[in-house]
Amino acid sequence: MAQSQAVRVGVVGLVVTAAVVLASLQYQNLQFLKSGVGYSAVFADASGLAPGDEVNAAGVKIGTVDRIEVEHGLARVDFTLEGSIG
Repeated sequence: MAQSQAVRVGVVGLVVTAAVVLASLQYQNLQFLKSGVGYSAVFADASGLAPGDEVNAAGVKIGTVDRIEVEHGLARVDFTLEGSIG
């Protein structure tokens, strides 16, 4: 009986550890943790952008690029502006 309980505890610990690792890898994509406002913009060329890049205005960081998707030959860039900006 004690051995099966130890196995259950080990399995639960492994599942919790895996969940924490996956959440930390996806932290950037967890929308409910963001305090800003989300926007999208369409560009003919967004080759210099990547998810996680800063959005700047006059050299000051005001947000973050969340995702880039190509649709019909155009790049749709989803980004979040910080709460006081958006």
